[in-house]
Amino acid sequence: MTLIKTTQEILDYVPIDRTIDFPRLKPYVEEAQENWINEALGADQLAELETQYESDTLTSDNQKLLKQCQRVIACMAVPEFMDFNQIEVSDAGNQIQTDDNHKTAFQWQKDTSQGSLRQRGMIALDNMLATLENFLDLYPLWRDSEAATIQLQHLITNTTDFDMQVRIGKSRSMFLALMPLMKKVEWMYIREHIGEALYDEIKNEILTRSVSADNQSLLENYLIPATAHLTVFKAMIPLSLKVSDRGVLIHEIMNSGDNVRKESAANTQLMQGLMDQYETEGRYYLEEAKKYLNVNASDTKYNAFFSSSLYQGTTKTPFQNHKTKIFFA
Repeated sequence: MTLIKTTQEILDYVPIDRTIDFPRLKPYVEEAQENWINEALGADQLAELETQYESDTLTSDNQKLLKQCQRVIACMAVPEFMDFNQIEVSDAGNQIQTDDNHKTAFQWQKDTSQGSLRQRGMIALDNMLATLENFLDLYPLWRDSEAATIQLQHLITNTTDFDMQVRIGKSRSMFLALMPLMKKVEWMYIREHIGEALYDEIKNEILTRSVSADNQSLLENYLIPATAHLTVFKAMIPLSLKVSDRGVLIHEIMNSGDNVRKESAANTQLMQGLMDQYETEGRYYLEEAKKYLNVNASDTKYNAFFSSSLYQGTTKTPFQNHKTKIFFA
């Protein structure tokens, strides 16, 4: 069962030809829902939504949730449909359909349209998760599911918080790609600088949505900026480069006359300069975090750090506020 059943429902979110038969779109709708919605909602919340949608008994809260899910599905399904819409597969091979009044879009035009739709889909997915997180009591099936804790596994819990530190184009797909590296950064850098006890305390508070005011301040001003910058530092080579028999290449779109996607050799000097910048800024926030903890830790504040071997104490200096609001969504 899918949360979109008609071409009109897709048309509500993406301007496509209303005469397209839904059976042609259905495989891409199913794939988009499987890839982006099912895991995010969790089995129980998804089952309730599908049942109410199918029987036309949606509550007002689930009606809102359905619309958000449909926006994600439509924006993620149509770009995949575009790849095959003009291609006819037959015994004669793959052929492109054209006539005297229509011609195939240039590659750069298709790339732009597909990229824009996918970006809208990712933003819609973040908005959907924000709704669930901000109204937990309205969605108890999601609140009590494993799906609700996935984005709480890290110090940075959503695309918005990451993008406020290091611009990733508000891309949820990029944020998801960064998560494994983020986990390594937290373990290798954050835990080492604030101590395992305080690290575990903060991680548990995030997971249980009970972050104390003191730990919230530490996160917003130091740990989130440090994590974001060091994650991008760690990610620049594995996520942007490709090793091939032609050497190290970086993907790049060239708007040439043939509209073909080309690759060019990576500018190693530029890459190294960016990596050095992100690493330097990340380590700066780590050192500032340690200074702040040494100034402010006591029996009653940051006791986990105060009681650790990392605590050294220091002469109190003015607090520098780098505050960035954190959202759990």
